[in-house]
Amino acid sequence: MKSIKKISFYNKLFLGLVVFHLVFYAVFRHLYTAPQTFDSAGHMALAFKFAHLFGDFLTGGETTLYDILTTSFYYPPLLHWVGGLVTLVFGKSFNLMLYLVFLSFLGCLVLIRKIVLELGFGEKVAFYSAFFYSFFPFVADQSRLFHTDIPMSFFLLLSLYFLIKSGGFRSTRYSILFFVSAGLGMLIRWFVPFYLAVPVLYVLYLSLWRDRAVKQVLPQLLLGSVVFLAISLPWYLANLELFRIVSAFFAQGEKDDPQVFLSLENLTYYFKNISGFQIFFIPFVLSIVALIKFYKVNKKGTALVILEILLIYALFTVVKNKNSRYVLGFLPVFGFLAAYGFSLMSKKIFKIVVCGFCLLGFFYTSFNQVPARSMEGAAWGVLLAGPFYDNLYIYPYVFSYRTSQMDVEKLLTDVYFQAGGAGIKPVGLASSVDSEAVSLANLELARTYLGYDDLFFTTPYFRERLFESDYELIKYLRDRGTSFLFDSDYAGPDNHRHYGILVQLGEFARNYGTYWFDKTTVYDYSGNEIRVLRRKAFNTAFPVDTCRMFDTKEGSLTLQADPLASLVIFTPSFNYSGISRAYEPQTTRILELNNFGTELANYEVANLSAPVSVCHRIGTEVKLVKEISKALIAKDSKCGQNSCTSLVHSKYGLNGVLEEKRYSKEDFEGRGLAKFAKQARIYPYYEEYYSLKKDILDELARHGTN
Repeated sequence: MKSIKKISFYNKLFLGLVVFHLVFYAVFRHLYTAPQTFDSAGHMALAFKFAHLFGDFLTGGETTLYDILTTSFYYPPLLHWVGGLVTLVFGKSFNLMLYLVFLSFLGCLVLIRKIVLELGFGEKVAFYSAFFYSFFPFVADQSRLFHTDIPMSFFLLLSLYFLIKSGGFRSTRYSILFFVSAGLGMLIRWFVPFYLAVPVLYVLYLSLWRDRAVKQVLPQLLLGSVVFLAISLPWYLANLELFRIVSAFFAQGEKDDPQVFLSLENLTYYFKNISGFQIFFIPFVLSIVALIKFYKVNKKGTALVILEILLIYALFTVVKNKNSRYVLGFLPVFGFLAAYGFSLMSKKIFKIVVCGFCLLGFFYTSFNQVPARSMEGAAWGVLLAGPFYDNLYIYPYVFSYRTSQMDVEKLLTDVYFQAGGAGIKPVGLASSVDSEAVSLANLELARTYLGYDDLFFTTPYFRERLFESDYELIKYLRDRGTSFLFDSDYAGPDNHRHYGILVQLGEFARNYGTYWFDKTTVYDYSGNEIRVLRRKAFNTAFPVDTCRMFDTKEGSLTLQADPLASLVIFTPSFNYSGISRAYEPQTTRILELNNFGTELANYEVANLSAPVSVCHRIGTEVKLVKEISKALIAKDSKCGQNSCTSLVHSKYGLNGVLEEKRYSKEDFEGRGLAKFAKQARIYPYYEEYYSLKKDILDELARHGTN
């Protein structure tokens, strides 16, 4: 009891604040039973994927460090790495992933309090800085999702704390810790340096210019820079090309983002969101008043605060893709300003009103189930957000808990077992739906959670242009091995950049899909149907995705190929369409015949060995790296009495054009980076089935996103 009494009043309040949020979070998680939101599901799926990669790597599997470094080619992967390691130890759990972010949120509260104390503002301002920050509705919402922004804020605050403790980079210990923290932050979000630019430049000005302490500071700066680059640079270098291309794609913004840079809508976008959506109107006004008051007592401090806000505001105003999460990193500044203004209030009633307002907004946004665009929503919106109440009127429940709408895991399990019963493996799935209940991200999350490693998604998510014809659309799906298609009359929110593609895909499924697909199952969620379509079998005697040994006593064979499908024949010699290839010692061949038509096609091949192995593959862009490598390096692979040293791949493509490539064992031997480099000549990204990376390069790099 004596030790408890020694704790100061504001320390007790801070402890109470942490306990409150712990209890509140547990209650919220219990009530929230809906699928994860779009981005949260995507990040969580990536963490589960890393758990699999880590497990394979640690047990001596085929996964290399390069695989771990390049699996996430757009999002810096630190949060996903941590989530993957936690999953590897404790197993797959959605709540466990979410609690990782919540712990980062609690860490932010601790750091805000410590930073304010370090700056000399006292325990009262330190506590209320954490208090206001924790009750900002947008901060509370982000602490409940598996997003990168709260963890990024944690590392920003940790870096700022170490920067302050470094004494202008004179302390080796805290200087190195600053660079380590900043480097780790770069492995969560690329724009961390922009957030840290103002305080770092100010500290450098004081140390190098004002104090002329170059000799005391330079060693820490050089060593710290090396540490920072060693931590952050490998991932960016390994993913530079794809990161650049995908960043350019996402930088274009959604359909509902402001389209004209100098428009009032664009210039005031984040102002409206911060004041009316992220922290609410009264704390925003209190922050502005406090900034004016703060200027009277600390002009330099005020200038730094304004510069920090203006830099981040300008950066994300220039970026076309708008998202309130991008400016989450400077909300601790508003927490401090609100606390500073609060500390200057002399009347207790005003303090009660401000605290009560924050609590009211926090509970309303967490628990309300108010219908969209209702009078009730408008009233609450005006009360909490003032003149910028649109978001709370249109989406009053955006921060609130939600109950289950659709069992995505059941939907995916149904497809997987249908595929198994039909002998379809691997399972390619496209979806014309990207709604909150059945999102592409949630499907990927369910896939990784259920461990369906041989199921992959072929939805043209990154495609920038509509398909020019139905033939181009179905060829796209077939070439990517699409065996199942989800269709619905509701494609999802119309502000998504790929909304037009989803609508086109859905219209194709409803108008022409019966030729290519059979409807197998119908699910209902909130009045919207999800129709499960399975690809139709054309050649029932020799279906696609099967391989068979054929007896060719006379050396010839007649085969049928499905429309937009391929025959892959393994033979040491052949004669087809007037082209003859004779047997070569220690050499094997793959003959690939592509049917670019929309009907069954017959192929007659002569001068074959007996027996001959043939695979019937969906699509006309068949990936054969696995088959080529196995033929050359597998122990049981023989070319007569000897092992095969070379392989010739003969592909009869569009209009009967023959393409041939010769490969050797040296192309595939080796491991790790050496193995990857040797395979790169044959196929730029080694994936057994559909390659999302290649799809991105094809769709974005070749069509103007540079």
